[in-house]
Amino acid sequence: TETDTTTETDTATETDTTTETDTAAESDTATGPDADTCTPACPTGQICVLGQCIDDGLDPWTCKPVAKGDGSTCDCNCGEPDPDCADPTLPVIGCKSGVCNPDGTCGACVPQCDGKDCGPDGCGGNCGVCSDPTKGICQNGQCVDACQPQCKDKVCGDDGCGGTCGSCEGSTYCDAGQCAAIDPDLSCQNFCGGLAPGGCSCAKGCEQTGTCCLDIAFACPCLSDCVGKECGDDGCGGVCGYCNSGELCNGASQCVADPCADDPCTGHGQCDSQTGACTCAPEYVGDQCTACAEGRVDYPNCTPDQCAGQANPCSGHGSCDPVSGDCACDQGFAGETCGSCAGAGTWPNCLDPCAGKNCDDANPCTDDSCTNQGVCLNVANTLPCNDGQPCTSADRCEAGECKGVAVCDLWVTDLSDTDDGACNASHCSLREALQVANSNADLSVIYVGAVGTLTLTAALPNVIAPLELVGQGADTVVDGAGQFQLLWASANLSLRDLTLRGGLSGNEGGAVQLVQGMLWAERVQFVDNAALDRGGAVSVSEAATLTDCVFDGNSVTAEQSGTAGGALVVDGPTDVSDCTFTDNTSADQAGAILCNFGCDLTVRDSSLHGNQAVSGGGLYVNGKVRLVNSVLTNNTASGEGGGLYVLGEARLWHCSLDANSAAAGTGLAAEVDAYASLSNSFLRSADANSACVGASETAGSWVVDGSCGATLQGAVAGAVVQQLADGRYAVVLQAASQLVDAADADGCANSWVGGVDMSGIARPQGAACDIGAWEWLGP
Repeated sequence: TETDTTTETDTATETDTTTETDTAAESDTATGPDADTCTPACPTGQICVLGQCIDDGLDPWTCKPVAKGDGSTCDCNCGEPDPDCADPTLPVIGCKSGVCNPDGTCGACVPQCDGKDCGPDGCGGNCGVCSDPTKGICQNGQCVDACQPQCKDKVCGDDGCGGTCGSCEGSTYCDAGQCAAIDPDLSCQNFCGGLAPGGCSCAKGCEQTGTCCLDIAFACPCLSDCVGKECGDDGCGGVCGYCNSGELCNGASQCVADPCADDPCTGHGQCDSQTGACTCAPEYVGDQCTACAEGRVDYPNCTPDQCAGQANPCSGHGSCDPVSGDCACDQGFAGETCGSCAGAGTWPNCLDPCAGKNCDDANPCTDDSCTNQGVCLNVANTLPCNDGQPCTSADRCEAGECKGVAVCDLWVTDLSDTDDGACNASHCSLREALQVANSNADLSVIYVGAVGTLTLTAALPNVIAPLELVGQGADTVVDGAGQFQLLWASANLSLRDLTLRGGLSGNEGGAVQLVQGMLWAERVQFVDNAALDRGGAVSVSEAATLTDCVFDGNSVTAEQSGTAGGALVVDGPTDVSDCTFTDNTSADQAGAILCNFGCDLTVRDSSLHGNQAVSGGGLYVNGKVRLVNSVLTNNTASGEGGGLYVLGEARLWHCSLDANSAAAGTGLAAEVDAYASLSNSFLRSADANSACVGASETAGSWVVDGSCGATLQGAVAGAVVQQLADGRYAVVLQAASQLVDAADADGCANSWVGGVDMSGIARPQGAACDIGAWEWLGP
């Protein structure tokens, strides 16, 4: 018997080894290894459990995070073919059949029953049953007689007869009859409720799908159930999450807005946590308990109505206070219930002691009344008022007087150009105010409170301390009468809401000459000013910011080389936005603006129209200029550069240059050593001379005659010069214009453009941005 057993064991071993080798060679998925030892070791994709090679816990198989085409294994049933599957020598994982179809799906499993009378066929079925009572035990595929447990040198695992040789405890499992440490990648330790690194499952339900990790029974005695849950019970005494403030966990374990978070019941009722509906306390009513119940008054106190239930609490000659129950008697009546006369008369025919009496003291800061005894009361209030002083704001009554917060230091009350040596509430001229401001640097704001024209009789004092001069709009006018420079300053100067007109300088800056400091001008009109050499209206040596200003009819008059800047000369950093320059002239350079050496000028959303010079009818550039969403139209140069002339650097984004004229470069002329670029800009001429000379870049720009290398060229329809309601000029586009939707996308997205056109309309309005400063809104 011992010899037979040995022979049988040897045969089985030989058969198993042969079968395993053949199978592994074919598919590398062992289905019949030695039941005790898992020898040879299980292939990739399987693990040895109780002497059996089984799938590694993924059933149905789920792709591991391995690289496709890395030459390691054929990953099958992953939803896409693995290039490794083209190599027949590589093991196949993911298919029990060991066969991978060309489309990456698993092939059919072929039962393995050769030489077997019973036992599993490797595809979920079996190779037969042992029906002979004398050989009713299936062992290694053969029907044999009484089974002999095989537990020699084994402490755990299958004994070969349906029993076990023992079990393993702690973080070990049975491997080839011995308790071995579990690979951390196949352990649920610290991964309860999810997947372990090896891909096996630690979640509830893995027992049914066969995906449990090796130690799930002792590492996770309770498997939390939080799939699809944001909050609530996890089934193991814990929670699946917490909701944010203002949220609650509903019956579906989801966080939803808490309808009671802000107490819709205003503290006077109970809020239903599901519906948010209020159940008010007995004293309150309303959807949000914001009113008193019947018989209750004085919300939110809602105390009992002290006048309720009384037929006539004040004898018909007064009103009952529902909170206190006291009576406020009509004039002439007195007593707790108004049942007597306060003065003359016999009740109920009491006489009014205030009849015909006037208690109004004409002071808006007092509340005037007459008592029941006929005495006038004038009680101070705290109502808003107007103290009549333009240099104050937020006026309010205080102690019976109207008082305001000072917003300016000096108030010009007289538009006559006089000087009596004092600036006070009764009389202060601009001349007197400037003298006071120069002598006291803390007094820096002058408010011209009168509307009208102040005509100078002599030059005003120089501004030598920081100053802000504020008018009431374009109708506040300072006029130099064509004889005097208006303002000369050597300190920061701010101008707002006024008109500077008729100034004259024998040098520069007919209206304003700032030799030091910063100039701010907002809503200022510079009209008909003149200078001999530079800056007919304004000359700034350092820096300036001009917003919503108008320069009209200004000029420089000396007929000599270097005369420049009919309206404006700037030598430093300058920003010009939403401004209009019209009909300004220069006898030589820059009909409107001279950007001198050292100038860094940005002109945005502005228009230069009808200006004239020898060079640079609109703009003359020695320094650096950026023109954005701006329009140069009908400007004229007898020499070069009808729109602008460039000696330094000029960059134009979304600009429209139309109907300008010059001997050369009707729109733009740049010298050889200068730099000029056009992006999404439009150049059209008033004559047949070249529209552009010297520009090195013309991306997305339309130049009517194709000069400066522009690829977009030819006549343009549907582009008309118009004056807008705010006084600026624009080249307005119509549906037929070739400029619509024709701009370069990169230029349109430039940060200087800011995503809008000159009127603040968002770009683009159609499929793409339009060329020029105007974006067509469509039909």
